[in-house]
Amino acid sequence: PGRGMGKGQTPARSASVGNMHGVPAVPGLVEFDLHAFERDFELIDMVAREAARQVGATCNERGELLDHIRGKYHEFCSAMAAAMARLQQASNRNAVELNDARKELNARQREIQRLSVEGARTRVEATEQRERSDELAEALAALQARSAALSRRLSEDGNLLAAEAAHLEDRLRQVEGERE
Repeated sequence: PGRGMGKGQTPARSASVGNMHGVPAVPGLVEFDLHAFERDFELIDMVAREAARQVGATCNERGELLDHIRGKYHEFCSAMAAAMARLQQASNRNAVELNDARKELNARQREIQRLSVEGARTRVEATEQRERSDELAEALAALQARSAALSRRLSEDGNLLAAEAAHLEDRLRQVEGERE
């Protein structure tokens, strides 16, 4: 976990995708802070290297074992950081796409309202406008379905990011336990 974090907290809950690319915040979405993770990891790695060096000075086998554990931990954290970065990029793309869909949805809703007002002026115009309104309603329903699907994908990405962060914390505690 990041410095100053308590048990059960995950890194980088401070920023949401809503702050990026002009996209409104999506409730529950967590953004992984790769730079903070890398800083914390480098500090832990430096301490582990020094501990292995010092232990190795009195017992070479124990020092080598500690360094081997540190190396495995390094591989694991590097893989996790790469996976988290890929997931975050996908989540960011989905958030931008959701924002675009919402804009389109709002534009279509305004168009439907405008057409409804104009359609009331004459019977002939009303018939033509109803047909157009029906087409827009179908497009709106499709966009709403798309928006709902994207919202679900964003929520799943957020849940996956949170689960990956929790798994990373558990693995860190496990490696720290092995080190002791």
